[in-house]
Amino acid sequence: MSSIISKIYKNLVIRYPIGIIFFLILILGFFTIHAKNFELDASADSLILEDDEDLKIFRKIISTYDMKNFVIITYKPNEDLFSTGSFENIKNLKNKLENLENVHDVITLIDLPLLKTANVPLKRLSEDKIKRITSLIVNLKRDEQFINLLKKRNDLRAKEKLKIEEKKELKEILVEYDKKKSNVRKINHQNIASIREIIKEFSDTGEIHLGGVPMIADDMIEFIKSDLINFGVGVFLFIVITLIVVFREIRWVTIPLLNCFYAVLIMIGILGFVNWDVTVISSNFISLMLILTIAMNIHLAVRYKQLCSEMTNSEQSEIVFLTTQKMVWPCLYTALTTICAFTSLVFSGIKPVIDFGWMMAIGLSVTFLTSFTLFPSILLLLKKKEDSFNNETQSHLIGSLAYLAKNHGNTILFLSGLLIIVTIIGITKLKVENSFINYFKE
Repeated sequence: MSSIISKIYKNLVIRYPIGIIFFLILILGFFTIHAKNFELDASADSLILEDDEDLKIFRKIISTYDMKNFVIITYKPNEDLFSTGSFENIKNLKNKLENLENVHDVITLIDLPLLKTANVPLKRLSEDKIKRITSLIVNLKRDEQFINLLKKRNDLRAKEKLKIEEKKELKEILVEYDKKKSNVRKINHQNIASIREIIKEFSDTGEIHLGGVPMIADDMIEFIKSDLINFGVGVFLFIVITLIVVFREIRWVTIPLLNCFYAVLIMIGILGFVNWDVTVISSNFISLMLILTIAMNIHLAVRYKQLCSEMTNSEQSEIVFLTTQKMVWPCLYTALTTICAFTSLVFSGIKPVIDFGWMMAIGLSVTFLTSFTLFPSILLLLKKKEDSFNNETQSHLIGSLAYLAKNHGNTILFLSGLLIIVTIIGITKLKVENSFINYFKE
């Protein structure tokens, strides 16, 4: 640390750890209030940049030609499609779907004008047509207020230069739009869940499936939630096991975990505060923040233990200050280089990837600040515990690797060169996959 920053840090963090912890709790409380606004998004707003030319053409088309919000149900009955039983099942399915609050109407095979005007018996149709599968179009009710907000927002954004009053209007519209979009998302989730419950009742009459953009959007959000929970729990368990195996002491398990939770909660609160929705790509920021925070905390803990064994007559505050002083630059360089790596995603031109880059840059900044404020403050409240840092106690793995490097250098170089060749060949065979259907499991 520079002398001025070092003196300020020592006079604040090292001298008043309880005050720092209290201040950090206040910050956490503020952002925790806004954490309720943390939401997941799989809509077009989270996937496409505003200056995308295709998006502008699309918006121009839908402003001229009305588009309905609908899902499709495919139905392959066990019996003949044109049989009386199949038609009765389709009619019952249609009636149940139309009774849902947010369904406008349902178009089915029995509603087609062809069947009403051709005056052809069903038996004749069943002989002449391919009678295997049909579909039902379920038109969902639209929220006109949401549609109007969307139109106003798009119209204002389409202008090259906005007046002062238009900028103010756009700001107000965006706030209302975000609130309304959240409500529409919840209604869509209820719609999909209700439709799935109904079609489940008819699953014994044939093979039935649900599809459509609203369903995909809802499923994407559910996938994100599932990934956040499953991968988050997996990373948490990995961190706990790693800390127990490395340190085998409760303080070195609890302090890093407190830092991890604090940093992640602050970041979630920041995203909620600025109404920044998380997508299927940027949702990984929580797991990455946990890993990067724990890595930084392990460096601090190891250095502290080392200094404790060397400075047996020193006070706790002196050792903690020296720990942060010696580790601030390595940790800062690590954070900055990682931030630069994620910031490079900003130039990808893909909105969810850009958002992910910015989120990780902010998250790493939060991680660094948390590690050098909360970690030492908690440590200062604990008594110094002299740890033995015996050089004779070596890792068998590290010892084995050192032996290989010392006695089999040529072999290692040969295998490394071979690996480089294989890697180069593999790189030339890389392909980019952009088929949307392949993003999902069977």
